[in-house]
Amino acid sequence: MPAGRASVKSTSCHRFRLASGRGLAKVKASPTMPFDPKIPRELANKLGREAMMIIELGLYASPTGRQVDLQQGNALRTDAMIYSPDVPVFRDDDHRMLETPFKVAFVSAAACDARDVAPLDQAKIPGAMGARIVKVLAIAQANGHDALVLGAWGCGNFANDPALIADLFRQALEGPFKGAFRRVTFAIVDTTSDQRCLNQFRLALAQKASPSHN
Repeated sequence: MPAGRASVKSTSCHRFRLASGRGLAKVKASPTMPFDPKIPRELANKLGREAMMIIELGLYASPTGRQVDLQQGNALRTDAMIYSPDVPVFRDDDHRMLETPFKVAFVSAAACDARDVAPLDQAKIPGAMGARIVKVLAIAQANGHDALVLGAWGCGNFANDPALIADLFRQALEGPFKGAFRRVTFAIVDTTSDQRCLNQFRLALAQKASPSHN
């Protein structure tokens, strides 16, 4: 496959519409998210972008998803993932109904919770997250998707290092998945003054020789 295009955008992960091709978005669904279109924006910021997305989509949590998470027994969480094809998106970022809903496939996956990982297990985070990133990309490739919307996975409430996660994505996209996707977009909302998270992903993508990027 010819080299694709990778980019980092300062935007919400809701921007899923990928004009052409078979798109896929990666999200960690929250099985405890209430369906309430009147949730105020201040609360939305506290809940996190992934949790808020649940009220905008037809994506429902797996009945056993929470059990898998808890049975893992530590903050490294689980490698288990759920692939959900043809999920309807029916609300915009302000929770208004869209005139024309559209469909996107999703991979629901858990990031390590770096806040609670035991000191002796901190060294396991790069390996665990690296393997999960490869698994997300492999699922997308196996199901014929050529366009991806990704995010700063686990770099919000779970406090993973943006430099680490960005570099793990870079390694996967320029290594085993080089040229596998027509377009990869990292949609990142960073409200901090220094925009460290956003800038770390831009820096990592700028180091890629291929695909091309902006």
